[in-house]
This record gives sequence, structure tokens and C-alpha cells, in this order.
Amino acid sequence: MPHVEFHVPFEKRDNPDLPAVRAHNLAWLEHFGLVVGKKAQRQYLKADIADFCSMAHPGARGEDLNAVVDAWSWMVFPDDLFDGPAGRDPDTVTRLCRRFAAIVDDWPHTRPGPANPMEAALHDMWGRLTAGMPAPWVRHRSRLWTAFIMSQADEAGNRDHGHPPALSDYLPMRRVTIAVRPTLLVERVGRFQVPGAITAHPLWQRLHDLWIDAVGHVNDVYSLEKDESFGEVSNIVLVLEHQQHFTRDRAIRTVQDLVRTKTTELQRLQAVLRDPGSHPAGFTPADRDAIDRYLTGMRDYTAANYHYSRHVPRYSAHGGTTSQRLSYVQHLRTHL
Repeated sequence: MPHVEFHVPFEKRDNPDLPAVRAHNLAWLEHFGLVVGKKAQRQYLKADIADFCSMAHPGARGEDLNAVVDAWSWMVFPDDLFDGPAGRDPDTVTRLCRRFAAIVDDWPHTRPGPANPMEAALHDMWGRLTAGMPAPWVRHRSRLWTAFIMSQADEAGNRDHGHPPALSDYLPMRRVTIAVRPTLLVERVGRFQVPGAITAHPLWQRLHDLWIDAVGHVNDVYSLEKDESFGEVSNIVLVLEHQQHFTRDRAIRTVQDLVRTKTTELQRLQAVLRDPGSHPAGFTPADRDAIDRYLTGMRDYTAANYHYSRHVPRYSAHGGTTSQRLSYVQHLRTHL
């Protein structure tokens, strides 16, 4: 894992419920058969999903935090499973992803397959995650999740081609595959929604593109060695090396510059959106509070990602060999 510093001017915040949610998450995964046995437990815990999610949502407590961590942890399983041999069969990946997407898109009517751990866990998690949330929020969240799920098939196609995509193709694809936007669940935790008059504005989409890029670029650099060991080609460092013929050092410096530029612009846009003068007429104090809480959630997520990426064993030399890193998902291949 390269030792690289990035311009991430946000302080991480810890969550006192981390030990409890870590225990809950492991028990939930074992209950649905996603993690089987002590060896698999140890390997899964190297991903430290509970630590990341608790920092990304430092104000979440109890079942709210449990639902957030279970949602994020579920995404790790197809991601790691498709890093193995299954991920080099685009037809198999596409078929599986369509099943997962159907569960989210048509919950609760699409039932999980018999004895299929990933489908059963997804069905349970989605019901808990969306319980009590307004229908527009659920529909939007469903679109984000199904887009992430189906993007796994696109990544499988890139692996099949054997070379990194063009930068112009990589950026919009990575904004989906990294699953940042689906897993920013500050509205779910706080039981609020940002007003539609804001979320429909082009500035809102620009804000998210910058934010997701900044998070994704940091993650790409720190996960570079893992990605290369898995034969993964969708990484901005590899894209720059392939397309621009950059050296490794120059590619990483370019990514550092991109993160600084995008984070600086992100801060500027957040300030604009927090300014009451930029809000449409008729906005209430509750509307303005919702915007502020959401933007604070983005900052917490960005800080958590930077701290997590620098310290998680999943991206370090201590993460083990490729077969060791993927060992905890190998039993799921029988359900492909």
C-alpha cells in the first residue's frame, strides 16, 4: 500500500457504539451464512467495515447504525467474490446481479433464492434499511443501489478485456462502482430528507460528482496493490499509466493534485449550498437544517474514508495473499 498524503481537510469523528455494532454485524453475517467459521471471521474482520461505517456516521446509534453497517458490509461480498475467478465470467456476474437488483427494485415481492446466503441477507437488510422511510427516498435509494449492483457486470467486462478503460469512461463508471452515494445514509439515520428543490439542482449533482471522485481517488491509490494482485484494471492510477503513459510516481502525484482540486471545489460548493441566500423562497428552518446535516454527513464520510484507507489491513501487506484475502467468500461460489 503506497504511503501517500492527500488534501482531506476534514476531521474524523469516532462513534462510541463501534464495539456493539461490530459484534452485531458479525453475528448478522454468520446468521445468513455469509461468514462461516473462525478463519473466515478473522479474514472478514480485516476489512473493518464496522469501523469505517461508525466513523462515516458518527451520530448513528442502535438499530440505525446496525442497518447502515449491514448495508455496507453486504456490498463487500459481491465486490470480493467478483475479484476472484467468478469476476472473469461476465455472463455469470450479470445473471447474479440481475437477481440482486430485482430484490432491491421489487422488495418485498422478489423473494431470495432458496438457501442463497447473499440474496437472503440482501432481502433482510433492504427491508430494515428502508423501513419507515418516505416512498420517494426509497425509490431514489433503490435506483442508486441497483446501479451499483449492475455496475459489477460492467467491471467484469473490463476485466475480460484485460486493460484499463479510458479516463472518460472510467470516471462515470467509478462514481457508481465505489458505492459511495448509496452508502451515505445520513438521511436514513436522521430520518430526514433534503428538499427536492435542492436535490434537483445541477449544483447538487456537481457536488456529488466532486465528492465521489475525491473519495474514490483516495481509495484507488491505497487499494492499488490489492487491485493489481486481483487483476483489477478499474483503478485511476492504472488508467493514467495506460492512457497517459505515466510512471507510477507521476500517476500518483496526478491523483494527489486531482484530490486537492476537487476537495477545494467541494468545500466551495458546500459553502454556497449552506448560504440561505442561495435557497429558493419558502424554505423553512427544517429545510436548511436538512441541507446542513447532509453536507456534514458528506464531510464525515470523506474523513472516514481517508482514515480507513490509510489504516485498514485490507489494503496493507498484512492483508495476506490473494487467495487468503478472498478465502472468506469462497464458499459462496457454490451458489453462483
